[in-house]
Amino acid sequence: DPIEAAIFDEVGKLGARGPSADELRKAKNQVQAAFVFSLEHAQGLAEAIGRSWINTGDPSSFLHDVDNVEKVSAADVEVYRSSFARRSAAMSLPDEVAISEPGICGVLGSSHQPGGRLLITDDRAVSELERLLPEVPARIIVVLAEAARCRTLIEEAARWHSEDATAMICRDLSEIPVLPAPAGLRIRPVHRVPGDPVDGVPLEQAVQSCLRADPQTADDPLPGFVAYLQSLPPGTRLLAAVDDQNIVRATAGSSALGADANAYFVSTDEQWRHRGVATAMTSAALIWARDAGAREACLDSSTAGLSIYLRLGFRAVAAVTIFGRFS
Repeated sequence: DPIEAAIFDEVGKLGARGPSADELRKAKNQVQAAFVFSLEHAQGLAEAIGRSWINTGDPSSFLHDVDNVEKVSAADVEVYRSSFARRSAAMSLPDEVAISEPGICGVLGSSHQPGGRLLITDDRAVSELERLLPEVPARIIVVLAEAARCRTLIEEAARWHSEDATAMICRDLSEIPVLPAPAGLRIRPVHRVPGDPVDGVPLEQAVQSCLRADPQTADDPLPGFVAYLQSLPPGTRLLAAVDDQNIVRATAGSSALGADANAYFVSTDEQWRHRGVATAMTSAALIWARDAGAREACLDSSTAGLSIYLRLGFRAVAAVTIFGRFS
């Protein structure tokens, strides 16, 4: 098909030379639009003002978030991709296989343990994805906005929970500020695997709190999520914020994988939101990773968390869709 050949030729050029100024402009527009649209309603504006005041002491600081997106370069996109590939390899299990093909990288799980993680950067991955579907041996697939055809293929499989997010990077973890937990909460380690603090918060309690905090994941199976977290590498620390009754009100986690780190498992009970809890928890998790030897971090942020990560020193890189399953 000449049309398909022409499309793949253009995509191949993108992979070889990186995004052009126009293409990078489009990606920035997508991230900026998501943030600006969140301010269209009174609630979104009020939340932005509240987060700004809590995190910086300046209720108007969110107005600079769009400017921060302008600092993104093509090199930032490559940093995200390279870090994803390194972290996926470091987190892989013995029976998982690394994959690095045009438009796709990560690790594939096995038929009995589909715990892999994939990043799809563009539609050169269509043929490989069609080969892997419908039983992709992976729990998480991150798809950049440019890979529209691949995203449609996964959506048509109808077996995945999806969430729009923003890929972000922090090139220097030494710049992460130390932030105390709000009054009424204590940050404690989670007992995830043998070797973690024995008096840590039980993993099942932390996972239940995380799932309850997000209506989109409230029906996800608890055992699958617990197993996934237990499968993470030794250089992982999960944290929980507990109240005076030792009830888990927030969670966060990070893995230190050589020089690379990431942040995930971030959640806050609805009644504790807009008090800086998520920012303090994420800061604590990343500082743990920094102390464990990591120098930079990459993560995927929800629209609600975007301004928080920007204020922690992260840069927005690209709009992504995250597909996950934990059954």
